[in-house]
Amino acid sequence: MDTFHDSVPDIAVHGESGIDVFRRRPAASERLSRFECLCTLRPSGAGGHVLIAHSGTARHARPAIEAAADRLAGAPWLNQVFALGRPAGYATPPSGASIADKLLLVLHLDFLRAWQVAELAVAGLEAGIAARPGISARQARNILQLLVDFNRPRRARPLVVRLMPRLLALPADADAAEAAGALRLAGELCRRRGDARLALAAYEGALRFGATRGRIQRAQAAARAAGDAAAEARIAAHLPRVADLARP
Repeated sequence: MDTFHDSVPDIAVHGESGIDVFRRRPAASERLSRFECLCTLRPSGAGGHVLIAHSGTARHARPAIEAAADRLAGAPWLNQVFALGRPAGYATPPSGASIADKLLLVLHLDFLRAWQVAELAVAGLEAGIAARPGISARQARNILQLLVDFNRPRRARPLVVRLMPRLLALPADADAAEAAGALRLAGELCRRRGDARLALAAYEGALRFGATRGRIQRAQAAARAAGDAAAEARIAAHLPRVADLARP
């Protein structure tokens, strides 16, 4: 058990459509942390929050998630606008800050670094698409994973629109796991943004590289969300041919 990571609190930030709560995950490289968005919290009419889970973990961590949102709301320095080129305006905990607040500052700095590195990678892929006719499924999958991790479906949409034709045009004997994984992530980003038709195209496209129960279920859910009965029936036809029920 990684006791350090188990003791690190979740952090909350203002996301694209609400308060996003992130958990720091152990990374293969010690040079850069990985963060995963557990959920988005949106205000409810009763004064609380509606939790939109992006991870199975979120359903069992409601108290920790609410605590992260409370820390964000209760710390003016976490909501302070500043510019990287103006150190005098940098946000810091108040004088006499607790150990918990100091740890929170370190976590947010770590998050900022990981966010910026991810944004540079996404921008690099966008530039690469414009300059090169081809892009590997692995490259697409790695970048889409970053956008999912940081819960950026709005930021991702133009990239997904440009990647989808390339991914769907890959031959069925291409690297199946990478191609299906890239399309699954594209579908997830579209689903989070409420773009059911594009999510359906991505999830159904993933079936070309192998029909598994998870892929079929995601495609069926997208077909129902899009109100496309014909697509739902077409996807259901894959069920008798599923060979590996455990594969995602």
